[in-house]
Amino acid sequence: SYKVVPEGGSAANYRFIEYLPGTVTVLPQGKAPVPAAAEGLVYTGKEQVGVPESTAYTSVGTSKATAAGDYHMTVTLKDGFEWADGSTEKVRSFDWSIAKAPLTALYHGETFATGETPEYKVEVSGFVNGETSETAAGYVAPTVKLPDGYTPGRRYYLTPSDGAADNYSFIYKEPTTFTA
Repeated sequence: SYKVVPEGGSAANYRFIEYLPGTVTVLPQGKAPVPAAAEGLVYTGKEQVGVPESTAYTSVGTSKATAAGDYHMTVTLKDGFEWADGSTEKVRSFDWSIAKAPLTALYHGETFATGETPEYKVEVSGFVNGETSETAAGYVAPTVKLPDGYTPGRRYYLTPSDGAADNYSFIYKEPTTFTA
């Protein structure tokens, strides 16, 4: 095993504050790295590795994915290899997942006169990788509405609801004042 430290990165609008060391391990010939399923993955709009691949074993199933969801992969050790940790099973199975990224929905409220139609505009933030409400897969905008039997002139606190998206979950912010 060798300790490695990254260095020399640069970007126009960022500065590198701290380089964290890592370890690279070179296994003897015939030793297979023991795969493990990634944990804590959240949708980023980019491909993520759930289970690393290797030339020491064959893989069946999904090792990489972009969309939020649950995945499964099975690996089978090739002839001439043994697991680096000394375990003896030839086949290992892994379940892994990518969680939906959170979107925040907020209704700022509005005041309108009886007989006018409110806009009910809900602000949604938190899209990743340049996505928008127009490009996010399966996106359905959250809505707000007055309660049944509302009384004109009273204040109501309305919370957005009913938003949906394939790769996002919704966090509905506390209601704000709505005067009808």
